[in-house]
Amino acid sequence: MVSSYKGTDNNEQPKQLILTAKQTTNSYSKYYINGVFRNECAKIDYARRNGTLYRADGIYGELIAIAPEQIIDIIEGQENENQD
Repeated sequence: MVSSYKGTDNNEQPKQLILTAKQTTNSYSKYYINGVFRNECAKIDYARRNGTLYRADGIYGELIAIAPEQIIDIIEGQENENQD
């Protein structure tokens, strides 16, 4: 499901990422976080292996904590996604 990829760029800059998580059997939530894709995938994998919550900073400075089993995917977001 969630896996890190091997990038060649050593100076990756944090970007807006969109994390989709399952809330109930029929509902999903999207969380907008700031981070480096590869680092966030590693944090999700670490939380899954150790049975802890995945923690991240939201784009507005809020703390997000999610059980890694609920995470469906994480993608790089579009900066102008909801702007007209």
